[in-house]
Amino acid sequence: MTPAELLAKLERLNVKVSLAGDKLRLEAPAGALTPELKEIIRQQKYALIAFLKTKAKPQLQEIPSNWSLIKIYSRVLGEHVYFARDKKAAAKVKDAVIYTLPELRQLVLTNTDAEQLRRVHKAKKLFGGELVAKGDIKWKQKPSKA
Repeated sequence: MTPAELLAKLERLNVKVSLAGDKLRLEAPAGALTPELKEIIRQQKYALIAFLKTKAKPQLQEIPSNWSLIKIYSRVLGEHVYFARDKKAAAKVKDAVIYTLPELRQLVLTNTDAEQLRRVHKAKKLFGGELVAKGDIKWKQKPSKA
């Protein structure tokens, strides 16, 4: 379930979801939050927070021109991750998973949930490469040997 789907479900149950700084705040009618739903919310907590922040700011802000590389610790992934302005900045770091600004934009704007992020990260860590937007994949057919 994506953060958007979860928020829609909570809205149907008259659960108000908001942010209090970096914390998730829920106001729910009695009985609305079942143990199963509470577990889903717990698992999606960081994805919900990120989604609510991007929903409040629908456009990913441009990074200042003097910024090229940042290292963060991801609680979702359980390790440090690098974000680079572009491929040139990414080339400065060896033996680490690096996301470029276009990849970060794609992850944020497509509402990637925590489980999807873990799968993408695992694949990127194992195989390297870069994230490509769905419409940007171009397949070339090899000429047949006749």
